[in-house]
Amino acid sequence: MYQIRILWRRNVRHSVHFPKMLNAWWPSTPELLEQFEGIVYAANEIHGPGTHWIERRQVEVLH
Repeated sequence: MYQIRILWRRNVRHSVHFPKMLNAWWPSTPELLEQFEGIVYAANEIHGPGTHWIERRQVEVLH
C-alpha cells in the first residue's frame, strides 16, 4: 500500500485558507492522487516551479 502527501519549501507562505492537513499522510488512491496533482500544479503556478510536490511512501499493511 502507498501513502501520499503534499510538501512545500520552507520559505513558502500560504494563505490561512490553504489546508495544512495536506502534509499529513493519506492512502494513495487514483482519485486523491489526481486531486493532489491539481493542488500541486496550482500551488507551483502561484509560488513558483518546484515549490510544491507530492511525496509517496510504501507502507506495510499488518493483518
